[in-house]
Amino acid sequence: MKKTAAILITTLVSTGVVGQVSILFPELYFGPDLQDVDHTQGWTGLFTDPQNQYYIQDIEVAFEKVAHPMIDEEGEYSGIRISTRPGIPHYIFSHPELFHPGKVKNCVIRESVILPGDTLVIRFLEHEYKFTAKGTMQTLSSGELLVSDYALYISTGKCRKQLIGESEFFDGNMFEILWAGDLNNDCELDLIMDLSHKYSFREIVLFLSSVENPSAIFEEVGRSRMYFD
Repeated sequence: MKKTAAILITTLVSTGVVGQVSILFPELYFGPDLQDVDHTQGWTGLFTDPQNQYYIQDIEVAFEKVAHPMIDEEGEYSGIRISTRPGIPHYIFSHPELFHPGKVKNCVIRESVILPGDTLVIRFLEHEYKFTAKGTMQTLSSGELLVSDYALYISTGKCRKQLIGESEFFDGNMFEILWAGDLNNDCELDLIMDLSHKYSFREIVLFLSSVENPSAIFEEVGRSRMYFD
């Protein structure tokens, strides 16, 4: 049985936000998995224009109760279809006050998945960010790559180093950088990442550049889980 659903992880963060930023997508969800999302709050979206320029725009989000084709029997309505206007964004965020409307600077990621022993350097505006991965890596007889005891770090030229995520094992999926750029117009890098260790779900995490904690590079301000099976 295949379903797409998002579960909001409710954890307080130190950015002045009461609760977590909700990260949603304009598609069909399993209704109970959205029970912690406040449908009445404000929303903003990350879009691209016809020239593939990213931009942020406040949007209206509608939550329509519908039958879920993979779950419901006749007469049941456990699905919620999310639609937006104007336009269809790549990502939907609550707490629009954290984001800067208008054009958004982004950077192209050379390698979105970083294997143990590899390094990825991102030069964004006047800053340099270095991603490094530690762990063990083994190639099985089937050709499948087995990665375990994995940890992903980021560091800057200011000698700061921060753990982004870690996992003892992976099953059909690895941590991946989905998007990188400046979402809040502070000339610092922000990230959207998938920190899932398993093929059956994605763990979408939003990192904004840290202003509250000078020793940190990023603050995790939102996390949602999307199931595929």
